[in-house]
Amino acid sequence: MGKGEGSSAETQAHNISSRQEENRGGTGKVGEAEGGEEGCLELRVSRGWVFCSIRAMMHDKSIVLGPAQEKLLTRWAILKAMVLDGSSKRRIPFYSQCERNGIKPPLSCVPVGSDAWIGRLSVKAFHAGLTDTFGAINNVPEAFHGCVTTLIVGHLAIQVLTMHVLLMFSVHPIRPNCKPGAWDVNLLNIWPVFGNANWPPLLSFALQGADSIGALVNRWKIGTDIG
Repeated sequence: MGKGEGSSAETQAHNISSRQEENRGGTGKVGEAEGGEEGCLELRVSRGWVFCSIRAMMHDKSIVLGPAQEKLLTRWAILKAMVLDGSSKRRIPFYSQCERNGIKPPLSCVPVGSDAWIGRLSVKAFHAGLTDTFGAINNVPEAFHGCVTTLIVGHLAIQVLTMHVLLMFSVHPIRPNCKPGAWDVNLLNIWPVFGNANWPPLLSFALQGADSIGALVNRWKIGTDIG
């Protein structure tokens, strides 16, 4: 089962990209440089590359992402997910304080159990929203909780899934079932990294139809036992 919240307003998407990322429940800010001058330099370089690459894709320009760049883009998307997650008054924050601290320099760690994909939308649009997905494992109800974040900036679509599972199932890689779709051809997996990613993918999303952007947003809204 899944439930989501979000906004397609251009102003919200702009605010998420430009405002300081508040770390709810702490004194720091998500993405704030730590580790002295070296951490600050890493943050400036990574932000500069991320915004240049996002600008290219949002304006529909082809680009090749290497493994290091894929990780940077994944971290950027998860930082935005943490902003959405922590700023909502209607939900208990999904990302833990440990995950929020770990994604910042000098650790710069992507949360365990995360996957990230990028795709192309045939028209320009703006959206930022969350979807929660829950399900059973081996007949144990709500044994996993997944947080799905979908960001659309111009022609660029980004989706991140982070999974939390009960400790008894943590030793096995687990991914919930998603709705049927041409995900292998309209999405590029950028995390975990499996080599270079050549954007755009072969198939683009549209506003309506079988390959609609709405299908991407809702693809994890399904409740099944994955044991």
